[in-house]
Amino acid sequence: MCVPQPGSPRGFTLIELLVVIAIIVILIALLLPAVQKVRENANRTQCANNLLQLGIALHHYESTRQKFPNEDDWNPASTTGTLYVALLSYLEQDNQVPTWRTNPQPVKTFLCPSRRTTAVGPRDDYAAGHHFSIVGGSRNEHQERSILGGTMVRRADGTIEPYGFAGVGLETVARLDGTSNTLLLAHKGVRPAEYRGNGPNDQGWAHLGSWWEHKRHALRITRDDAPVANLADWFASPHPDAMPALFADGSVRSLAHSTSATTMRRLWSYNDGLTLPTDAP
Repeated sequence: MCVPQPGSPRGFTLIELLVVIAIIVILIALLLPAVQKVRENANRTQCANNLLQLGIALHHYESTRQKFPNEDDWNPASTTGTLYVALLSYLEQDNQVPTWRTNPQPVKTFLCPSRRTTAVGPRDDYAAGHHFSIVGGSRNEHQERSILGGTMVRRADGTIEPYGFAGVGLETVARLDGTSNTLLLAHKGVRPAEYRGNGPNDQGWAHLGSWWEHKRHALRITRDDAPVANLADWFASPHPDAMPALFADGSVRSLAHSTSATTMRRLWSYNDGLTLPTDAP
């Protein structure tokens, strides 16, 4: 009979092994939410930095031309391209200026890290608000406009002005509603199942010919996983509590997913004569 010698190593019993495994599983379960929270905080910081960089590029563009670019992606014949094309030279992407139509490449700054990486290809995750004449129902449809919303606007007589909006400068925005009260960019809606780039109105930053590719309904905001129809027409965010958004003064602030349509209207319009927060609902 073999008797263990004093001090010799002893193996784990089955019960001891199961206890150790159970403790490890419990620790992982406790740590996982904390790890996910840290990851989301990091992604949110990077997302806000992306918007800050886009804000700097937009302000440099405006300083050079005395107006912001306007999103002309509904016009396939555009020679100036989309909002993102207009910013390439201001984001150290000069090499893409001559090839944006035929060979666009992914740009990290255009993508929300809580959604996807540059592996998705030349996509974009941020958008401007449509003019209110397109989304319908405003106090003065022929006057209320968003800064980057594009050229297709309804005239006072009800007819459509397809192209020709000359754009608006920072001085005008500051004089009317104020730069801190006016939005420039926010997150366009993309369902989690479509983060790989197969969703509607997600053709990419160089895409021309869509009403909604880089613009969204100016009154609607929710989460990416919200059970709503036509999410691709909404502003929506993968961030759990609120959506980081870029304002005309260059700041990045968060909009709650529960923000009302009335507040969204006031934030996107630079010339409706209504400011926030003193007259917010």
